[in-house]
Amino acid sequence: MRDGRPVGEDLNPTLRPGDKGPSVARMQQMLLDAGEKLPLYGTDGDFGEETENAVRSFQKSQNLTVDGIVGPNTWEALEGAAVKGKLAVVLAELLNVRSRPSFDADAVVGTVSRGEAFTIMEKVNVEGSSTEMFQLKSGLYITAHPSYVQVK
Repeated sequence: MRDGRPVGEDLNPTLRPGDKGPSVARMQQMLLDAGEKLPLYGTDGDFGEETENAVRSFQKSQNLTVDGIVGPNTWEALEGAAVKGKLAVVLAELLNVRSRPSFDADAVVGTVSRGEAFTIMEKVNVEGSSTEMFQLKSGLYITAHPSYVQVK
């Protein structure tokens, strides 16, 4: 078990109309966080017509393939939309701030301390890495790793 889930559990499985369960409810909450509407059933964990319509609307708004299926590209867009405008609160004692989404030493422009909070504009991938960073309202970047930053 890790984080209360069986090791190896796919946190972002491909979801289709007719699917049910906690992954669907999580996806529905992310749709709501991204500004989509689920007025009749909300986060009921059932991928029905209302959810499919919200997925299609979201995909269209993100310039994704509009197919009503939540695959890797839709999950990535949902995760990015779900954090936009939220606060990144620093948990680490000191955390590097970067001029670009890179771990190169010349990208470091300063540090921030535990408890400082910043508005997130988007989550971005670091080229050549599986790590993600948050682009902040200031245009600077910090790690998105949950050991170092909490999203509120």
